[in-house]
Amino acid sequence: QMTEALREREEFLNNVIEYTPNPIWVADEKGTIIRMNQALRDLLKVADEEIIGKYNVLKDSQVREQGFLPLVRSVFEEGRTVRFTMNYYTAREKQVELARKTHRVLEIVISAVKDREGKVFNAICQQNDVTERERAEEALRDSEKKFRNLFENSADAISITSPEGRILDVNRAWVNLFGYSYEEALKNLPVSHVYASSIDRDKFQKVLEETGLVRDFEVKMHKRDGTAFDCTMSSVVDYDDKGNIRGYQNIVRDITDRRKAEQQSREMEILKQVDRMRSEFLANVSHELRTPLTAIKGYTSTLLREDVSWKEAEQREFLKIIDAESDRLTRLISDLLDMSLLEAGKMAMKKGQRNISDAINAIRPRLDVLCATRRLTIDVPANLPQVNIDEMRIGQVISNLVDNAVKHSPEGSEIAIRAELVPGKEIIVSINDHGEGISRENLSKLFNRFVQLEEVSSGKKKGTGLGLAISRGIIENHGGRIWAESESRKGSKFIFTLPLP
Repeated sequence: QMTEALREREEFLNNVIEYTPNPIWVADEKGTIIRMNQALRDLLKVADEEIIGKYNVLKDSQVREQGFLPLVRSVFEEGRTVRFTMNYYTAREKQVELARKTHRVLEIVISAVKDREGKVFNAICQQNDVTERERAEEALRDSEKKFRNLFENSADAISITSPEGRILDVNRAWVNLFGYSYEEALKNLPVSHVYASSIDRDKFQKVLEETGLVRDFEVKMHKRDGTAFDCTMSSVVDYDDKGNIRGYQNIVRDITDRRKAEQQSREMEILKQVDRMRSEFLANVSHELRTPLTAIKGYTSTLLREDVSWKEAEQREFLKIIDAESDRLTRLISDLLDMSLLEAGKMAMKKGQRNISDAINAIRPRLDVLCATRRLTIDVPANLPQVNIDEMRIGQVISNLVDNAVKHSPEGSEIAIRAELVPGKEIIVSINDHGEGISRENLSKLFNRFVQLEEVSSGKKKGTGLGLAISRGIIENHGGRIWAESESRKGSKFIFTLPLP
């Protein structure tokens, strides 16, 4: 019965070894393999007679080459259990390079089998093929290394934050940009500390939580010393396998230099425009000044000719032309002087309590001359409250606007001057015409210096282009506003306000 029990026990142990899916071998106290299972045969692709009694683990070249021989010896000599991994090459020596590329990684556990006195008489080894696991871990390590290199060496400031808004990790660029040390940043520094505006922060966080990804969101942030700067921020939400938020990955890019470059570009463009307008203005002024001077010189020289006897009516006609051109020249020079005074802030205003109807009546003869070929309508109640104005300068504004309306409306059309009261606030004065109108894109340019909508070469352009700019300066000096409303080919309406005392 005892013999039968031992036989059954031996058979059970043999079956355990033989049919275990992991490769197993058993060696005697000298290191010679005396038993191996089917899994090991499949791994080595050899028959028992090639290994059993012939192969010695204490002389295994692979174990010796990889430095595990002392561990294997300690099993046989000291009775220890050891665990290690090794690369196993299955190719022959002439294919070493190929073998090293296609090797398998084995995790090996060798345990000593001792007798009752504790003497090692066998060693049993279990081998697990962990090639795929090792390669996956190696790939993960390589990926983490690449990510870390990218993270640390990025020119953009990168941070990783928790769902609660605490900074968990930052790179070198982040430290350099914000001025915090690594230690300060990683002591659970709230990301809210680097936002210059809580409104920007809340708006950004809302968009991020709704979409999971935000690119180039422009915000203001500030450094450790409180210096504010413009930047763009891009973030992505990091989710776990269950869809819960683990944190956020953020990239901050300082755009201060870009903003400065854009500002300089805008300033250069403005300077170019001013320079172009100045050149056009000088050309226009030269043309406008030369025209009356040429007429005055021409008619004066004609009158002074000794070889011609002019009749009194002819002389009178020539003198009228000279007088008109002199007036035109005077107005041009006055516009230039007025613009210079406005720009220097030295235009004197002799203000007093006046009624707007009185200012219009004072220039009525001038308006009648301007509208000689138009129908002038004036709808200005005499009982409007008085306002604090320079009557002459307000008359100049109205004359400029009427003159402008005459130039851009057909003969026989109506030009209307109206005024109305906004109780407790201001008086609104408007000049309407039925001319060609002004396109929407040109409305914003009307009150700039030197601006006229026609070209000099067209023959339509008259004056210096300063009338509306001077009018704006005068009205703003009175605390009012001036603007235009128009549509192309539907007439124009110029409006200004004068505040009540």
